[in-house]
Amino acid sequence: MRDVLLVNVGLRLGSALMLDGVPVRGAANEAGQLAGFPSGDATLDDTASGLAILRQLDDRGLTGGAGPADDGRRLRDVAEPGRGLPAEARAVLAETGAELGRVLRLLATVLKPQAVLLAGQVGRHLDYVAGVRRAAADPALPGRAFDTQVSALTTAQSAVWLALDRHLFNERFDLGRLATGRAGGDARAAA
Repeated sequence: MRDVLLVNVGLRLGSALMLDGVPVRGAANEAGQLAGFPSGDATLDDTASGLAILRQLDDRGLTGGAGPADDGRRLRDVAEPGRGLPAEARAVLAETGAELGRVLRLLATVLKPQAVLLAGQVGRHLDYVAGVRRAAADPALPGRAFDTQVSALTTAQSAVWLALDRHLFNERFDLGRLATGRAGGDARAAA
């Protein structure tokens, strides 16, 4: 695919946009960032991120409240695949996913991506994904429907692939520069 909006959902939202096979950077490398996008009276980060999920679960007494230093661990506990969550907690995940989906419908109207790729710990959670997909397909909502795919790659795996793509698979990479005779071999012979 050459036109993709990637949304990484963890404690906060991260996102990136690729159009016609080229990452869109924009001013200060912030093009495609959705965290500050308006969502009701707040931002998308306030309504659809992992922190938004924790806040809602805490308000309903479904998690043990803790300080910000524990938020990453608490979110891992909630989003862990295969973990049996109460129906009310699963509904919170689905509704926060639907909030993201509603905003993505508006963006899909303008950007027309081939797909929206969800990534991150929360972005791969089945209930969250179901909420995004429900909103993406709802003809009663404003905006354009879009295809949602889920990334199987972890953030660390994505970083490795990005590094390989940028440095090893780059068309300017010249393996000949690493040959002994061209990369210092002549200097050793002259010494």
